[in-house]
Amino acid sequence: RFYRRRVILQGVIEEWGGKGGIKYISFHGEDFYIWADTNASQIGKKEEDPFLKSLFQKPQGKAEIDRQLKPGVLEVAKVIEVEEGNRVALSIGLTTEKVEEIIAADRRNIFLFSLFLLALGGLGITVIYRLENRHLAKLKELEEKIHQSEKLSSLANLAAAVAHEIRNPLNAISMAIQRLQREFLPAESSEQKEYLRFTDVLRGEVKRVNEIIEQFLFFARPAKLQLSQVQIAEILRDLVLLIQETAEQQKIKIEEEVSPHLPPLKVDRQRLQEALLNLANNALQAMPAGGQLKLAAKFSGDQEILIEVADSGPGIPPENLRRIFDYYFTTKDKGMGLGLPLAHKIIKEHGGRIEVISQVGRGTIFQVFLPRQEEG
Repeated sequence: RFYRRRVILQGVIEEWGGKGGIKYISFHGEDFYIWADTNASQIGKKEEDPFLKSLFQKPQGKAEIDRQLKPGVLEVAKVIEVEEGNRVALSIGLTTEKVEEIIAADRRNIFLFSLFLLALGGLGITVIYRLENRHLAKLKELEEKIHQSEKLSSLANLAAAVAHEIRNPLNAISMAIQRLQREFLPAESSEQKEYLRFTDVLRGEVKRVNEIIEQFLFFARPAKLQLSQVQIAEILRDLVLLIQETAEQQKIKIEEEVSPHLPPLKVDRQRLQEALLNLANNALQAMPAGGQLKLAAKFSGDQEILIEVADSGPGIPPENLRRIFDYYFTTKDKGMGLGLPLAHKIIKEHGGRIEVISQVGRGTIFQVFLPRQEEG
């Protein structure tokens, strides 16, 4: 965890380094070891700076300017809390070269020099607060995501082990039901219909449990895509057949729009269809009282094919939009929160990405971008 935190802080430094006259940025722990620094070779070294020592001894508060001026540098520092009970000193060195050039040209203008130093110090304090408010919030968010990812990984591994043990008796139950249907059918025709209906329900439930197990296993194990050349138009046609009955029951009109001359893509047909089916089912569930579902495929620049699944449903509230691909997040009473994360995982494993455009009251568009295969 400590290593991850250092990597994130180093990323903050790389993003801000060199901006606005910044000469260096450094993060020191309370033990004075350097956690992250503009000069990567300094990381891990101990630097007992008297200025930082006095800063740690004071209550956490305002940013301060180092009174012992270093040649060509004005240093501003502040103690910040990266998490509860864990503080670091953020130091920013601002170059004074331009100020010194002005003073060298006119030694008499000492008052102007003082004003420049004050302005430079103010700039440093502003940068400090921007870093603290923006990037430390990002640090906590990233650490929380990593923690959540590790927890989900452990749960997935546990689920995979349990799923493996469940599948054997589940297969035995399925075979027993099939044998019951073949060999133990009632002699009376009046009883056969009810008997077959009952056993079909049992087979359907066994199949549903097996599909849930497959989803858990897919999250837990590395992907093994079976790639082949596939026309997107064919996948969309099959998708329409799969959702047609549900759409008709809900009075939803399906519209297809496929650009001509789309090249075939090298994809796992079954997995990609599964991902798009999850997106389409999500759209259907958003329109229980009817609406319009549009499935489209077209060129997106020279390198990608864009597939869109658009609905005329109520849209996704902004507070939920950033969480829709999180595992087990759902707003449905009977949902498991695995459909959209599964689709996201499949598309990502194909080298693609999913983007979402949604407006409350006007509907949602899921955009799937897939890379085109290089010719030759």
